[in-house]
Amino acid sequence: MLLVGVALGVAYVVSLHRFSRAWSSSRTVSFLSGCVVITATGVVGGSSFTAHMIEHVALGMVAPVLLTLGAPVTLALQAAPRRAASVLRRALHSRVASILTHPVLVWTLFGTTLVALVFSPLLEWSVRHDAIHAIVHVHFLTVGLLFAATMLAVDPIPRPLPY
Repeated sequence: MLLVGVALGVAYVVSLHRFSRAWSSSRTVSFLSGCVVITATGVVGGSSFTAHMIEHVALGMVAPVLLTLGAPVTLALQAAPRRAASVLRRALHSRVASILTHPVLVWTLFGTTLVALVFSPLLEWSVRHDAIHAIVHVHFLTVGLLFAATMLAVDPIPRPLPY
């Protein structure tokens, strides 16, 4: 996860460099703080069950909210060349994106992920096998990002909540 955090931070800063207009410093601080959380989970391994669960909560709940508040999709749409922005817009309006951001699916995935990990053999497998542990971390981060993006709606999403 160390490389993921660093890569996300670098990509965001490069996009900022390409973006010619002013960008909110609070968005930048939020996104880079999310990158720090991801990086920290890769450096600080959990030796106890409690530390292990804190690591998962940080990846699934803390980092996604911070990353989402940084509005990376909005930045990408505004900083990318026309062709890349068009591809990103098409992806955001695709059927797959619409399904993945459906509030019922997102709430279900978010609500069951940690429970499923703790009450299944997956927890023991992830402790014994580094590859499975990495997949679990990517899953937590992905589900957390889908949840945060859908609930916070900072960036454009196919199915915003009707509040």
